[in-house]
Amino acid sequence: MAAIDFQQTLKQSQLQVMSQKQIQAMNLLAMGTTDLREEIYKQAKENPALEVRERDFTLSKKKPGSNRTDSTRVTGNVSQSAQEASNTYQQALESKQEFRKSLKANLLSQLHMENLSKEEMDLGEKLIYNLSDKGFHMLSPISFIDKDHPEQKTEMLEKIISLIQSFSPEGCCTKNSEESLYVQAKLKDKNQHLALFILNGRLDFINPPLADRATKRIISYLGEQKKMFALKEDDEISKIELSDVTEDSVQKAIDFIRTLTPFPAQEFGSKEAHYVAPDIYVEEAFSANEGESLPEEDFSKGIVVSKGSSPQATVWKVRTAKDRLPALSIDKTFEEYADSKNKAVTEGIKKARDFIESIQYRQDTLLSAVCVIVKMQHEFFKKGPGNLAALKQKDVADILGVHETTISRMANSKYIQCQWGLFEVKYFFTNAVSDTSKDQVLFQIKQILEEHKNDSKKLSDQKVADALAAKGINVARRTVAKYRAQLNIESSYNRQ
Repeated sequence: MAAIDFQQTLKQSQLQVMSQKQIQAMNLLAMGTTDLREEIYKQAKENPALEVRERDFTLSKKKPGSNRTDSTRVTGNVSQSAQEASNTYQQALESKQEFRKSLKANLLSQLHMENLSKEEMDLGEKLIYNLSDKGFHMLSPISFIDKDHPEQKTEMLEKIISLIQSFSPEGCCTKNSEESLYVQAKLKDKNQHLALFILNGRLDFINPPLADRATKRIISYLGEQKKMFALKEDDEISKIELSDVTEDSVQKAIDFIRTLTPFPAQEFGSKEAHYVAPDIYVEEAFSANEGESLPEEDFSKGIVVSKGSSPQATVWKVRTAKDRLPALSIDKTFEEYADSKNKAVTEGIKKARDFIESIQYRQDTLLSAVCVIVKMQHEFFKKGPGNLAALKQKDVADILGVHETTISRMANSKYIQCQWGLFEVKYFFTNAVSDTSKDQVLFQIKQILEEHKNDSKKLSDQKVADALAAKGINVARRTVAKYRAQLNIESSYNRQ
């Protein structure tokens, strides 16, 4: 057996070792504001040298990023006291905890993809915040019509409710399970006349769900109704012939109803709860014509000057949500003994200073990165959803001179509040599709299908791809099919 030969060699290599302070700074950068608050109080509990003071501030009656007060009045027969209850309840709803897989966040993201007026968007947001975890109204929708805005009428309310009901999951924004089933059935197949007839207040006809018994009840009811009343053309009863009501047709209607869900939001659980609130605000300060003086752009102060495709330059003000974090300092008692040789005091002060500096690093990085996002996504912040430019995290990292992972951590669990609503920071990073952002392609597909929704022959995915090409957006039919599915839009074969 050969002898084992041990040798000692000297090898030189370059390694980057992160200090404990750097590791802490990176961890804090990845935290959302709510988690950061918890971490601050945890550190203060462990280190008496760290002093924590809640900031004094007055709650504004204006919504972030808006010049209007957040008051909701009603028209119609709703009393002032009911209105006050609506306002109070709405404020409580908007400040309550949301869920990791939030129904409201899901519906809001779809709402923000729609081309709506400011009044319609405002009404839609209120309706969504008013939904229970099951997807049903909690307060009467009429209470959210604001008489200070003449555009908000009953017709607009019905339009927005119908729009939200069509979002995924279908059947939300309804009074109860029965109405939800009826809405789902109409969206799924409006030609299911017998099923729609049953779901429109006549579910007791299929209780128990036995086709033979249900058939007798339906025939008896229809016979009486057709004799007693002159039926309108759009009445569901007029669309059903007695000869069409058979055990087989009733069984098919029952089977169709079974494919629906009485609780449309049941897939949205309530585990791993956390609060969803802005970490940073973006507001338009003013616009200036060519030649007019502008302030100097300074990301460290949250001042962004951008132009985009408009001849006017826009000045944006970006600010972090400081009021959601307590103020930090070194405890005065510890500062008095800073020069002492007491090891516990010295270490406590150092840890507190390192922590404060790490918090400041997080805030500065977040502010600078969002300033870059605002500048690069000028068209979105000016015009709203559907106008995102292609932007990668690496692009922002290169501009700021930091590593891409720093921007990745910065974007984690952070939210931006602007005039168009509340958006995750990650929302603004989008890959290019034929030199066009995915957001723009999704928006264009939705617009094209909306424009042709009344055509006798529905547009195929290839026709949509051709329409996009005419707009200068070259994508494959397979890509159109994929994005159409993400928009929860059926294929041309299944679309009504």
